[in-house]
Amino acid sequence: VNLLERMKYDRIFVVSPSVKSNKDLMDRLKLDPMDVFEDVNDISLLDEIKRRIEQERDDLELYRKKKKQFDQIMSNGGKRLSDDTLMSMYSPGTMGFTAPTHRYNGKQPMMCILFDDCVGSLLFTKGIRKLNQLVIYHRHLGQFQEGGALGCSLFFLVQSYKCQAGGISKCIRGNVTSLAVGKTKSGKELLDIAEECSNEVSQEQFLALHKHATGESKYDFLFIDFHPKDEHPSGFRQNLSPFLIP
Repeated sequence: VNLLERMKYDRIFVVSPSVKSNKDLMDRLKLDPMDVFEDVNDISLLDEIKRRIEQERDDLELYRKKKKQFDQIMSNGGKRLSDDTLMSMYSPGTMGFTAPTHRYNGKQPMMCILFDDCVGSLLFTKGIRKLNQLVIYHRHLGQFQEGGALGCSLFFLVQSYKCQAGGISKCIRGNVTSLAVGKTKSGKELLDIAEECSNEVSQEQFLALHKHATGESKYDFLFIDFHPKDEHPSGFRQNLSPFLIP
C-alpha cells in the first residue's frame, strides 16, 4: 500500500478475496468499490478489467478530439467544423461553447492491478493461460489509434513464490521487473529465488544479501530490481531505499 501510494496511480484495480479483512489499510488507496473484484474464481474479471482500461482509452481519445475542435472554435469561430459538431459543443445554459472535460484533465491515467491472496484460485489454475497473456500484454493495454498505449502495471502479493499448482506461473516469474522478498522459513524457496537471480549474483551472494536486508525488523525485505538504471550502483536494496552492493 505504501508503494502504491508513492507511485500515485490514478486508478487501481484490486483482485483479492481478502480485501475486506485489510479494509483499514486498503482504504488509504481510495479505491472505487466497482474496481474491487473479490471472486477470484471468476475468470471473466480479467476481461472486465481490460474493458475498463480500454474505456479509459476511449474517453481520452474522445476528449482529445473535442478539445481540438473547441480550440478551433475559439481561434477561428469553427469555420472548418460542421454544424453538427458546433451544436454538440454549444451549451444553451451559458449561451456559448463549453470546453470539454476529462476525468484526469487530459492526462494519460496511470493504472495498476493488484492481485492478492489468489494462489490456488481458478484464476491461477483454470484461468492461468488468460492471466499469462495479460502479463505478457500488460503494457500494450488500451492502445491508441495514433500509436502508443495506456498500459497497466501488475502487482502480485503471494506467500509462496513457487508451488505445485495454482501459484505464480513460470511466465509470470519470467516477466517480473522487480521483486520484494520478505522473511521466509523455507530455505528451499529462497534457493529457488536465488536460482532465478543467478544472472545477477551467485547463490551465496543472494543469501547473504537477503539475510542482511531482512535482519532488523519483521517488516524488512530484500528488493530486487531486474532493470536498474545506469546510475544505480546495484539492483538490490534493503526495503525501498538503501542500495546493497553484493
